[in-house]
Amino acid sequence: MTASLVITMGWVYAATLSPWLSLAWTLAAALLLQTGYFIAILIMVFGRRILQVHSPFSPSSRTDRQITSGKLPRSRARPDLER
Repeated sequence: MTASLVITMGWVYAATLSPWLSLAWTLAAALLLQTGYFIAILIMVFGRRILQVHSPFSPSSRTDRQITSGKLPRSRARPDLER
């Protein structure tokens, strides 16, 4: 992130020769980058929960018999664990 901001600052300064405009654009780029990182973290955290709800292995998709017996149907069990 720091490297991106240094490049942005240098590029804007070279284009405008204004240190204040360069600083303003760099702050805008920093805000944009930080917002993108925050949104990516939210997607990673809450996106996982959404995927788990719709997973065939989530507790909500199993029947009561499967939960109490502790067994999954053969089609859902991992073949490398069956013996």
